[in-house]
Amino acid sequence: MKSVIIYGVHAVGMHYWYKGQLPIQAQFKLVHEPSNPVDQNAVALYSTKGIRAAYISRLESPAIVQLMQRSRTFVCRPQDRLFWLSVDQGQSQECNVGFRVNDEDLNEVKSILRGFCYKIV
Repeated sequence: MKSVIIYGVHAVGMHYWYKGQLPIQAQFKLVHEPSNPVDQNAVALYSTKGIRAAYISRLESPAIVQLMQRSRTFVCRPQDRLFWLSVDQGQSQECNVGFRVNDEDLNEVKSILRGFCYKIV
């Protein structure tokens, strides 16, 4: 079993769901929402109190969903202050996403992570 950390994943929508910046280094659970009417690849960030706080960017969520099929527990820790990602996606906050993966799934996980900055320990 290996631990994987993906750096610089963008959380969006926190100004709507959380009413501001996510606390830096706080821990959020990632939850895939396949029945989301806007995006079947939606991945929400939930606080430790079970409150929806944000979503993973639409550009990155399909890869995160693929990875979630290979691991059960995903955590997200905000790293930076808010900044503008794009006009259509609004403000964003960079986060690190961590999860554990079985050794036999490692090559497939690496192929999904192409284009991401990550570390395997």
